[in-house]
Amino acid sequence: MQSIDNHKLIQGVKNGDESVFNKVFTIYHNSLYGMAYRYLRNHQLADDAVQVIFVKLWTERKNLDPEKSLYGFLFTLLKNHILNMLRSDTRRIERNYEYYYISKAESDNPENLLIDKHYNDVLIKGIESLPPLKKEIFHLRNTGTSYKDIAQKTGCSINTVKSYLNQTRNYLRDFISDHLGEHDTDTG
Repeated sequence: MQSIDNHKLIQGVKNGDESVFNKVFTIYHNSLYGMAYRYLRNHQLADDAVQVIFVKLWTERKNLDPEKSLYGFLFTLLKNHILNMLRSDTRRIERNYEYYYISKAESDNPENLLIDKHYNDVLIKGIESLPPLKKEIFHLRNTGTSYKDIAQKTGCSINTVKSYLNQTRNYLRDFISDHLGEHDTDTG
């Protein structure tokens, strides 16, 4: 029964039937939102991610395969979208961390001091609040030190280094979001 309903839903969406699309939205929205929120821990970002997935479903509906699971397709789209969002967020944190040290070195230029000062202040507070080992690992990695060299310098395994970096990036993302508010973290 499930596969017949799945087949009908996919065929309806594929044919551009808006009432079937609305039914798919109603069936899957809450589950998708729940998954997005678990990863992003932010209501607006989770809602935006789900909206992106449904827009993608509609715009790419001609490529749907009625023999495949619609549930699997939507959740795979969402998972990939969230991973891309998190990677982008991590890169932004790393860029701002690097910017802080560059602007600190060029502190005689008043223009550099004003740019993103508040964001950098929050970022530095987040970095300063890290446990000493995680702070050291994060600093070493962001100055170009390899995982192997970090492991040797800190006495940790490479896997521990990678795990601590991942935990640190997630912590900093949440710290910045909590201290700047949702609208401030969307820029950059």
